[in-house]
Formats: sequence, structure tokens, C-alpha cells
Amino acid sequence: MTTENTLALLRVIDPDGSEHAVSITHSPFCMGHAEPNDLPLGDPAVSRHHACLRLNGDQMLVVDMGSEHGTWVGATRLEVNEPRALDYHEIFRIGPYHLRLEPVTAATLPPDLAEAAVAHPPPSAPDRSGAYDRSGAPIPIGPPISPPIDQNRGPRLDVQLNTREVSVTPGDHVNVSLTVTNQNPAADRFHLTLSGIPDQWWAAPPPLVELASGAHQTVNLTINPPRSPDSLAGQYRLTIDITSQHDPADTVQVYAVLTVTPYLAFTSSLNPPRIGPNELAHVAVHNAGNAPHLFTLTWLDPDDRYEFRPAGQQLPLAADGTTEVEFRTVPRRPHWIGRSRVDMYSVKVAGHDDESQSHTGQIVSPALIPTWMVIAMLFLVVFAAGSVMGLAWLGPAVTAAPVSTETLIASVPTGTPLPTSTPLPTNTPLPTGTPLPTSTPLPTGTPLPLLAPPPAVLPTLLPPVVGAWRGEYFGNASLQDAPLIVRNDTDINFNWGQNPPAPGVAADYFSVRWTRIFNFESRWYRFSSQADDGVRVYVDDNLIINEWHPATPLMYSADVNLVAGPHTLRVEYYEGVTDAYILFKFEPLP
Repeated sequence: MTTENTLALLRVIDPDGSEHAVSITHSPFCMGHAEPNDLPLGDPAVSRHHACLRLNGDQMLVVDMGSEHGTWVGATRLEVNEPRALDYHEIFRIGPYHLRLEPVTAATLPPDLAEAAVAHPPPSAPDRSGAYDRSGAPIPIGPPISPPIDQNRGPRLDVQLNTREVSVTPGDHVNVSLTVTNQNPAADRFHLTLSGIPDQWWAAPPPLVELASGAHQTVNLTINPPRSPDSLAGQYRLTIDITSQHDPADTVQVYAVLTVTPYLAFTSSLNPPRIGPNELAHVAVHNAGNAPHLFTLTWLDPDDRYEFRPAGQQLPLAADGTTEVEFRTVPRRPHWIGRSRVDMYSVKVAGHDDESQSHTGQIVSPALIPTWMVIAMLFLVVFAAGSVMGLAWLGPAVTAAPVSTETLIASVPTGTPLPTSTPLPTNTPLPTGTPLPTSTPLPTGTPLPLLAPPPAVLPTLLPPVVGAWRGEYFGNASLQDAPLIVRNDTDINFNWGQNPPAPGVAADYFSVRWTRIFNFESRWYRFSSQADDGVRVYVDDNLIINEWHPATPLMYSADVNLVAGPHTLRVEYYEGVTDAYILFKFEPLP
């Protein structure tokens, strides 16, 4: 702990009741779950970027950076990105930790530093955080915390600061100019020492200024903060010390104010790109800018077939912050009959009106009654109808006419005992007239012919030729088994739509492999491909483009530095459902 740059003290009360004090040496002073926060707090209830303390004039502000469990002052949870002024000895809470702001006094410092603290009170520190409202728009920054000192004079030198205030956007550069005059009767050398910003922001070390007596020289110091979230937006005080080599005690100090302006940069992704109804997907957003920002997520279904839950999201993110949003697609109407349907939707991640990223996804909806079931039901109906019609055509069974008993027993006079009758032969067949022909049974519906597999087309193995691609067309989406067709293609630029790519190949679920040898010059080349659905590109068996997934026609590219000579290119493509499209090209880079 040093007294010259301590702005305040922060007393941390751990969950077990132990306490320790931490020096706040700069603004902003950030607290979170782990490094690189200024104050790491290891409890799982603490977010990665939880909260920051920021000096504004003579007030210390606490700002919640979008934490999951919140930052609390008493019973009040702070709103995200809305500063709240803290009084000395006021307690705020982060997870299970209690933190109390304390002033820097002799009583709060160790004994060996107390006297120095009284003699050299800490200077005001610049506000490095900038300020942003909940919409992500910057709040105008007020006057500098410490006003610039643009001129100072010592016994041997005079320094004039030519640029009191400068501003820069990370990735650009700006110059701070000052004039040094040697007031010593003899020649002298002067050393420049710089502080107030990270050393890596200076484009070059400060020069050694050599001046004759009475001479002066203008020195330009270049500041080039990198385009990185670490180059936080806000104001910084630049301290420039000029020291005489002849008399090191003769040092002059001037101050300038540097304003780092905010910039917006972010990345986002959609995973997985292909889901089914009521399944979960995720959108990840990373704020690669140097200031907190509010991002908006919206979903678009052009056919209005699905409801997205949640319907929309607003994501406040600190600089270098990352978050992930989970959502679900719920069908508005069931898909009753037919083949599986593939519906397209998009997710838009917006920072500003003119800064947005869109991702396209697919929803595969199987029908409640698939096509094969409809065909099977129709077949059963035809079969049953044919059976009933065949039985009706046969008619009722023929029944023999009954024979009268009078033809079997002769008349006998009354009173005369009957002789024992001769038993009739049993099972004497009766004539049934002309026998009916046995009816021919009707067929039970017209039987569907079995679809014979198409005759296998033996591939014609073609050697690589200079003027054409060797194209191998497969009857599946994974380049498996033997190709159905092998042919020479002049270019890879096909828009088959919903038509088959070649005779004997289906319109959906096929794949193609093209191979060709080219002679290249020694230089950089850009290889590009646009595909619906997946594509892979190899140069000499080195995979340079790998987009093997369902997609609308998206353009992919890769830059490769080739040595002069022949190189083998291989392009692999697959089509799932709906439209089929593939384009491949390459060109030398200037």
C-alpha cells in the first residue's frame, strides 16, 4: 500500500467474519469472481464481472455490472449500470461479502505510512470508466477530475504543454506536444518520464532531449491504445516529468488529460443451428468493446409458424463481458400430414441500429402422420375393399332339395304287420344337376409392384485433367459407398434448387466430391465457397474451410499462402433437404 496513489480504502468482511483492508489505487476499481479483477472474491455467488467502484470528483460511486445475484446497499438492489454514490463507512454487499468504504487517514494506514499520508495527501484520480446509461448510450463526461497543468518552470528549465486535452479511439493514435527550454547557462540533457496510462499505450519510449543554453525543442509523444476491452473508455490524467541530467533535483511536472472514447464491437453465435420443435437453442454474445453496452436480441419467423420463448431479450454487458441466452421454439399450429418440414428462422443481435449481427437457424418439424403411414393406410383400405367385393361375387352356397319319405316307404294294408324294412343306404349322393364351376377368386386389390433398385452405375474412373473437375456424385449425404455418377465438371457453380444434380441421383440427401490439380504462383490466394447446405475445402489434404452443417447459402472464405507449383484442390459438398446450391472460386490477393 502506497500513500501517493491511494484514493480510498475498502474494508472487506469475509463470510467467516475476518476482515482485511484493500487500497483503491485507481478508478475504476473492479470486483468479481476471479482474476483479472482488482479485488477477486472467490465465492460462487459472485459473478465474473460483478461491480466496480468509480471516483467522480470527490465522490466514490459503486456500479453493478450486470451481476446475477446483484449488488446490495442495505435492502436495496442496485440497478444495472446505474451509479450509486457511497458515503464513507457505508456498507454494500456482494454475495456473502460485506464491504465498507473508508477514507485514507493516518488512523487507517499502517504506522510507517501514517506520517507520509498527512504530508502527501493522495491526488484525485481520473475517471477511467466512462459512464453509460441503461440503453448503452454514453453519458457526457464532466470536467476532468484534476485540471491540466500546461506550464511549469524550474531553475534550469521551462516546460510548455502545447496540447492540454486530447482524445483517441482505441486502435488510433494521438500526439501530446510540449516544448522544453533550457534555462541553464550551460548545455544540458533532459529526461522525460511518463505515467498515468499503461506503458504499452505509448508508441515509443520518450526521447532524451539535448539542448544548448537558451535553446528549446518541441517534443511529440504518441499515444496508441490498442483496440481491446482493456482500453477502457473514460478520462485519464497524463503526468509528464522532465528532469535535468545536470541537476536531477531540478524536475518539472505537467499534466494533460486524455479521453478514451468508447467503441462498439461484439461477437455472437447460435447453437445448435438445427433444432426440432420445443427444443432448446442458445445465443451467446460477447462484448468486445471498451465500455458497457446494452444488446437487444430479437427472433424472426417469416412464416409466423413458431413462438419464441422468451420473446426478446435485453442484455447489459460490461466491457469484455459474455453471456448466453437460452430460448425454445414452440409451434403455433401442428404439422399434421406429409414429409418432415424444414422452416427457416433468424436471430438478430443488435448493438445500435447500424450495428447488428444475424444468425440463421433451421427447425425440422416431423409430421404427426408421416407420408409412409398415409400410404400404408390407403393400401389397407384397398385391400379390405377388394376382399369384400370378392366374397359378394361368389354368391350364396347351393343347397340340395329335400326328398319326400313317401318315395322311400311302400303303402301297407292296415293291420298287416310290417316287414322289417331294408335299411336305406346312407350317404347316397343326390344328383345336383350340372355342377357349378369353381369360381376364380378376385385379386385383393391391384398389388403395388415392388420398386426395383435402380441398376448400379459403375463409376468411370477419370484421371485428373487440367480443364475440368472430377466430380463424384453419391446417393447419400456423407460421401459413403461407391459414387453413382462420376463425370467431369468445368466449374463448381450449380444452383439445382429442388431438382436432382444428375440422372439417377435424388434431389435431397446427396453429396459430391470434386478434385482438380492447378498450377499456382507463389503468393497469397483467397478461396471462397457459398453453399446450401454443407461444404469442406482442402488444399493438398489441408482442411481450410469446414462448414459441414445445414445452412442457407452463406459465403465462406480462407486466405492461404501457396508456394509455386501444382496443388490439389478438393471440394466436398452435401445437400440435406429443400434447395441445393454450391459455388466455389479462388483468386490471388493483391
